[in-house]
Amino acid sequence: MKLDLPNRLVVIAQSARMLAQMAVDVGFEVIAIDCFADLDTQNLAVLSFKLESLALDDLKPVLEKLQQDDGLLPVVYGSGFEHFIDSLGYLERHWRVLGNPLSMYKQFQDKHALFHTFDQLSINYPEVRFTAPDNLTGKWLVKPMQGEGGQGIRVYSKLESRTDHVYWQRYCAGQSYSALFIASGDAIEIIGFNRQAIVAEGDAYFTFAGVISQVDLPCSTRQLIAQWLKKLLTVYRLRGLGSLDFMLENDQCYALEINPRVPASAQLYGKQIFKHHLQACWGKLEPIDALPTSSAGYRVLYAKREIGISKRIAWPKWVVDRPESGVFIGKGQAICSIIANGKNSRQVSLQLIRRQRFMENLLKTGH
Repeated sequence: MKLDLPNRLVVIAQSARMLAQMAVDVGFEVIAIDCFADLDTQNLAVLSFKLESLALDDLKPVLEKLQQDDGLLPVVYGSGFEHFIDSLGYLERHWRVLGNPLSMYKQFQDKHALFHTFDQLSINYPEVRFTAPDNLTGKWLVKPMQGEGGQGIRVYSKLESRTDHVYWQRYCAGQSYSALFIASGDAIEIIGFNRQAIVAEGDAYFTFAGVISQVDLPCSTRQLIAQWLKKLLTVYRLRGLGSLDFMLENDQCYALEINPRVPASAQLYGKQIFKHHLQACWGKLEPIDALPTSSAGYRVLYAKREIGISKRIAWPKWVVDRPESGVFIGKGQAICSIIANGKNSRQVSLQLIRRQRFMENLLKTGH
């Protein structure tokens, strides 16, 4: 399917490097807008804009200037809009957005309706409450109604007083996974299954730390997730790339949430995935050929203390999202990301551990 698109497009996200790389890999010129403007994003993009946040007051002036200079370009958005729905609405009204519409985001942020839909479709999920649990056994989590990357999730304590814009979910002690999928409104296809990693950063105990592709899962689990996604498509007319997060605890599988935008795992499945995303957003789901059979991994490295980035540092080729020399990064903030490849997920996991240790020492010594 030939897309009627110009050779230049705009990518916008909290961190736009991944989208910029995916777009450049298939031949686009990229204008990147994000909150980091790291070295890789600057090198990939013909223009790179750094914002304080994705709030409309920060985003709108840049977009208005772009429209004056470049006209109406296609826009692909990534993570970070969960807290800035107004910005997504502005994009939809004034630009050619290739992704799920604002209405879809609002549906997934309405947790009452989402879990009711899960019930109606017989999709299993950890027990949920919309008022604070009282005298209940087991551990409970407090989750924000609008969240991404595990930010804001914490273990519930009866001593805390905040009860606005949150819900409570029973804690599962299993492993977190995701299913990367692509949809075109009336069809959906699973691209791959991934194992997710979390890290405790400050008061955030469930911060997204990375993902490994092509993990081994029981056939029954794969079939169950495929059934869930087909059911969900009857309610949510998804388009493009997205992911379904789920947990495995013993023999039980629990759905957690749906991410209706390009997820971090998409960068691990080859260069052609981005073209398929664009095609699916135009309503055409074509067969995906030549998917990688080996495993790949992505790991975010967070600062354990405030650090300055040395001008002498020589970044390994497997590091991405590299910050500029001389900048200071606060404790708990993302420094950079690590990429690894291997024959299977175990090899990749070990490679990520080794590379993380190497990078922690490199950042400590500065060279």
